[in-house]
Amino acid sequence: MGFLRYWKDRPAEEMQGNLLQPSGEGEILIDRGEPSRLTSYHRLHGELKKRGADNRTHAQINHLQNIEILGDDHRELYDELGLTTGQRAKLPKEAKEALMVGDIAAFHQIMKDDAQGSSALVESSYKGFKQARKLFPW
Repeated sequence: MGFLRYWKDRPAEEMQGNLLQPSGEGEILIDRGEPSRLTSYHRLHGELKKRGADNRTHAQINHLQNIEILGDDHRELYDELGLTTGQRAKLPKEAKEALMVGDIAAFHQIMKDDAQGSSALVESSYKGFKQARKLFPW
């Protein structure tokens, strides 16, 4: 299935706009905002909250993401750059891109698994992070 079929088959309440205008009425409304690291992060963590994550779950998922996406030596990376863990905005561009891909992969894995509750959310996020990690050369 390509994007166009995916877009057409989505329920109306999930759509940002109707590309094909089947009714022929109205204006096409498409969110043209560019995705960013922060929007992908907030989308993931907003979904986690809706599905029963508490503060500890958010922290666990962030920690797993650092390990899976940035590697076991993520603390060394932060130290080398003079950052405290969690100062993602100051990481190199490639690291920020990888974290964004991880957020997106985890979000879609959670949706696919229909994960609810802390342990299921952590497990689904971890699966998404492992898939995303395969895309990067490190």
